[in-house]
Amino acid sequence: MGGSSDRSVAADDNVWFFPRYKSTPPKFLFALFVMLNLITMIDRGILPGSSSKFAAFVGLAGDPPAVFKRNPDAALGLLQAAYIVGYTVAILISSHMAHTRKWKNLISVGMSVWFLAVIGSGLSFAASSFYLLLFSRIVTGVAEASFHVVAPPIIQDRGGAHSGFYLSIYLAAMPVGLSTGYVYGFFLGDNENLGWQWAYFFLAIASAPIILACFFVRDSANGGILPGGTLVHKETVLHKDGKPGKLHQMTYWDEIAVCLSSPVLIYTILGYSVMIAVVSVLGTFGGAFVLALELFDDEKTASLFFGFAAACAGIIGMPIGGLIADRVLEKHGGGNRDEASFRILPPMLTAVNMCVIASILSCWPTTITSNPGLFLLFLFFGWTFLFMAQSGVAFSIMMSVPSIYRPNALACSALLSHALGDVPAPIIFGALKDQMAPACIISPDGEFQDPDECRTQHKGVRVTLAVMFAYMSFAALFFELARRGAQSQLSKKSHEQKGDADSLFDPVEGGLT
Repeated sequence: MGGSSDRSVAADDNVWFFPRYKSTPPKFLFALFVMLNLITMIDRGILPGSSSKFAAFVGLAGDPPAVFKRNPDAALGLLQAAYIVGYTVAILISSHMAHTRKWKNLISVGMSVWFLAVIGSGLSFAASSFYLLLFSRIVTGVAEASFHVVAPPIIQDRGGAHSGFYLSIYLAAMPVGLSTGYVYGFFLGDNENLGWQWAYFFLAIASAPIILACFFVRDSANGGILPGGTLVHKETVLHKDGKPGKLHQMTYWDEIAVCLSSPVLIYTILGYSVMIAVVSVLGTFGGAFVLALELFDDEKTASLFFGFAAACAGIIGMPIGGLIADRVLEKHGGGNRDEASFRILPPMLTAVNMCVIASILSCWPTTITSNPGLFLLFLFFGWTFLFMAQSGVAFSIMMSVPSIYRPNALACSALLSHALGDVPAPIIFGALKDQMAPACIISPDGEFQDPDECRTQHKGVRVTLAVMFAYMSFAALFFELARRGAQSQLSKKSHEQKGDADSLFDPVEGGLT
């Protein structure tokens, strides 16, 4: 990873972690961010990987509402999306605090809370408590908020000419972690001697050293605050005559107002919300879709192949998307970052939309094929193109506002895209699947309610897939609107610069003023 590190050490600096450096080297920060992203995604993949076991738990636990006992798929959708409640509260706080607090402290505290919540998820089985599991899933969202507003800006700032590629590796930890958690959750959940609760316990044990490492990170750049932030986050208020006035203490609402005033950001977030809605639904119900269509004989085989296809798509698609982003940055970047953003956004969003359209076209054949190999192949290509768009989306979000507001833009993206994407989508499409194929609902014993009748309801499952892929077309629409908005901003900026250049020439004197 690019960027220079300050190797000078203060006289009283006797911290053992990276003792030669006053700041932890960028490559180690990069590795830490990737590992943090990976373990949180593994945590999220456990539930869908062992969906039938969790459905059985909902049916047998002592405290779930009756509606969830009748519709366990809706309960699974709620559990999978529950972490967003904690995420929403924490992301708003973290994005504001990132301007004035050391980012190391935000991550360290957030991940410590996540560690306790993972243990709580495992303990819910022994307590036979649906609500303990639900609460624990909510609290895990705090962790993602603590570093999702920090990691991308740092990677962008310190990644040099390869910031797109490095960001893509960070983002690739999401599908890789989810698919790993999917397979991991299935095998632990299917183990009669252990069970899904031990998937959480083992993850907590394995994550402890990674979380501990957060406390030993050192960053002397800008006092440990994100670039553009200060210990007192203020802006200069100008009088009507253009002269600087007093400093105004920036509030959370001031920061949000800046983000909401950017149409490019809003349209990009709307497109991204559709993307993550589809990924979330496939991650939550993908195994159930494949099993209900009888593409595989058992859940174990379905989970293994489904998770493998998702992991391969992420491993291949994300780096390719990062290289594409680097190419756009190299060709259209340079100079002041905020000014370069005007030139970069239109081609970056064009590349994003091309990937999204390719994903839609690749996914549609899965609604008609009955061959398991072809089903997974088309889904693999669809996922690959969708993952290729991720780096471009992340850069577009950060570049659609002045650089100091990048944490706030990422927070708005997380809040709105989750609120419109992977929070309602699993619940809505889970309920749609139950309505279109009621015999394929998972019963408390982990089997379909009526296996024989489920075989006659394949059409309902395929209709659910078709509706989901048709919904993806809205992503292409929103990204195109974002591109047009960015192009309009570029034209306006070019016109203003041309006007400023013309004003330097005095036509009367025939020279520069």
